[in-house]
Amino acid sequence: MAHRMAFRGFALREHRTPSKTWSHIWNISHGVGTPGEERNHRHDVELIQQLILLCKPISGFGDTDIPAEVFSALKPTGHLDHATTAAIKCLEHENELRHGRGWRISPARYGKSSYRKAKFGNWTYFISFLNGMAFGRRYEET
Repeated sequence: MAHRMAFRGFALREHRTPSKTWSHIWNISHGVGTPGEERNHRHDVELIQQLILLCKPISGFGDTDIPAEVFSALKPTGHLDHATTAAIKCLEHENELRHGRGWRISPARYGKSSYRKAKFGNWTYFISFLNGMAFGRRYEET
């Protein structure tokens, strides 16, 4: 079940405006990813879809890497469909969601926005990245 997760000890900084921070994010409970490999709970998938829809470019804030036709096809259904997968792949950088034989969006854990990846230092959870993209453009309290 999707839920609000508070950060412990620090806040997530918005990448374009470092002075803008959040004390919490909207988080998933279980992994969302390759069908048959991940749970893909309806509420978790719907949260991902809603966050991606909030990433839609608005006047004065530039573009995302998601083509307009992907935005128009994406609906918050709670099902991991082709439009949702296409939007996730457009936002993913450097194959960061690769997991085993497929791909996975992991829930953020332990009140942290990032995790340690061997040899690479800290990586931001993709769900934290989506929250930052979605809410950073609108300067709204989440």
